[in-house]
Amino acid sequence: CDMRKCVLPDPTGTPPHPELSASLQTPETLKTKEYWLKLCPTLHVNDNKFKKEGLKKVPKFSEELIQEYKNRIHEDGYFHVPENYFQKSFGAEFFSSLATNIVNLMQYGWEPTFINVYDEAWLVVHHYSELMKTVTGNEPNMDMLSWYIDPNTGSAGFSPHRDRQPNDSPSSFYPDTGMPKYSTCWIALTDACPDNSCLYMIPRWQDPGYFDGDDDESELTPIEIALPNKEDYQNIRAVPAPQGSVVMFSHRIIHWGSQGRKGYHTPRIAFSFANSTDDFEPSYFDRSNLPFPDLSLRFSLCCGQMISYYDRFQFSSTQLKNFHNHFKSESK
Repeated sequence: CDMRKCVLPDPTGTPPHPELSASLQTPETLKTKEYWLKLCPTLHVNDNKFKKEGLKKVPKFSEELIQEYKNRIHEDGYFHVPENYFQKSFGAEFFSSLATNIVNLMQYGWEPTFINVYDEAWLVVHHYSELMKTVTGNEPNMDMLSWYIDPNTGSAGFSPHRDRQPNDSPSSFYPDTGMPKYSTCWIALTDACPDNSCLYMIPRWQDPGYFDGDDDESELTPIEIALPNKEDYQNIRAVPAPQGSVVMFSHRIIHWGSQGRKGYHTPRIAFSFANSTDDFEPSYFDRSNLPFPDLSLRFSLCCGQMISYYDRFQFSSTQLKNFHNHFKSESK
């Protein structure tokens, strides 16, 4: 695929300050902005000037475009926002900076999701969630994750799945608008394409279980039901996403991240967060803490995400215990 090369550090390389590695820190150090700014000195942590300026940069969408996105959710279960809308607000280098700093964090022993410690991540949530709320009615629930997928190491995105499997699927949609009560915003921080792993979707109209729900007693899987004939596989949608573009999709759409091609020049780095109604899935913490939660709350959220998605990572029992202790300290 014809995508741009992004020159990034080696995530397994030696960081500039090895003494700042995650395994050498104390609980007290990890809740100071000074520590995190040493890891990523070009980013911000509770920086009032940055926050004030960032909140002014609101992307504008016409009523016609909003209606188009609503139609796409109704018809396909997802829509794709081109990169130019948010690059006008953030600047093209903003997304490259986030990608580079995610790799910096990895050099120090932190998973990509710990980018959530920084103001930049929460600014993204603030602006992108405004679009999501306008289209679906959903608000951020703080289920935030970031991914580094390197085709040269054999890594891949999630296998085919639905984000949520409620017992009563029709009740997980707004009765008046038909919009999903849970939706995800997925942002490409490097160009995402089939060669380095992009999203694939089975559109709503091809999927009988999308709205009605899946038959637990069926001998067929939801994918087999959605794609009963070989011709139906032609309806699978690849969703390549240039850097800074956004894919927004429903909790009921079957989707996955592909495995890329070894030898491809750039890993796929992406940032995602979920939005929902409180009657379907409550926010992880009170939205009064938005748009920029305190550092301790940000860090504890990252730790909680590591526990929730532990099967995607290779943590030792000691690491998981530490994540639990950090998370528990904030939940009291």
